[in-house]
Amino acid sequence: MRVNELYSAVCKLGFESTLEDIPAFFYAANRAMLQINAIRPVTAILEIYHRAITNLVDGADHNIHEHLDSDVIFSSSTPAKAYYFEVLGEGECSIEVYDPKNGWVMQTTPITFNTKVYKTYHGFINPEEELSGNPVRLRFMGQYIYQIRNAALYGQLYSSSPDDIPEFREYVRYDLRKLTEGFIELADNPFVSSYTRINDDYIFEDNAVLLMPSDVAREVKIKYKKAPGELVYRDDPAADDTEIELDPELAQLLPLLTAVYVLADEGDGKSEYYHQLYRERAAEIEARKRSREGAHYANVTGW
Repeated sequence: MRVNELYSAVCKLGFESTLEDIPAFFYAANRAMLQINAIRPVTAILEIYHRAITNLVDGADHNIHEHLDSDVIFSSSTPAKAYYFEVLGEGECSIEVYDPKNGWVMQTTPITFNTKVYKTYHGFINPEEELSGNPVRLRFMGQYIYQIRNAALYGQLYSSSPDDIPEFREYVRYDLRKLTEGFIELADNPFVSSYTRINDDYIFEDNAVLLMPSDVAREVKIKYKKAPGELVYRDDPAADDTEIELDPELAQLLPLLTAVYVLADEGDGKSEYYHQLYRERAAEIEARKRSREGAHYANVTGW
């Protein structure tokens, strides 16, 4: 259904050729769309291309390492172009490149930190050209006890922006609420397909955030329920051929419920009549939906 078709249908339900209050029409239509969509939400698919994160630190892990009396060092036997780490407490970190003539050489002024919660630091490593192929290390120093976790050195860059240096976490978070428009919740069977089989190595949080293991590359398609796109006000809805984003079966309810709201102040009984008609037809659709779903039984193995 298109906006001009909806407008024409609502006019006919009000026994009019046009409507006087066009803003009220768009307000009523958007309100009705959200209500009808709740019966069977529109679905969409998000494709996620998940790249494996390779940490060059020898023996890299996600444990908490504590700085006490001596330096804590995370080193790589190969060159690195970027670093990442998280710290809690007061101290400093030196980024160093190995020079066969002079030993470990600081690349910049040490990074100093003093934080009461874990704080993230990341950036690029730009050694002099003659040292660019040499090993790199992160050396944590200072007088005080503090904690370090998720230290990483990366050999590849995603872009020229330091914001694209990845976090080194056990899982990478994909928040569908931020990655999509109008997200409501995941569909009942969210995985449309996967190029690498997904079993118990992923996690969903709040029915909205997908956590993927950081060390495995994957391409996945996720189906989710969404709100229909909002109709934008136009002076002449009769000429608006915008497609309305609703399930085709549910779209037939839209003129009725829109008319309920448009005609609510008329006082001639049409709004109440159309509301009752809407409820009856919505109930019929709900009944057909339950009939199609039938009964499902599952045991602990998932079948």
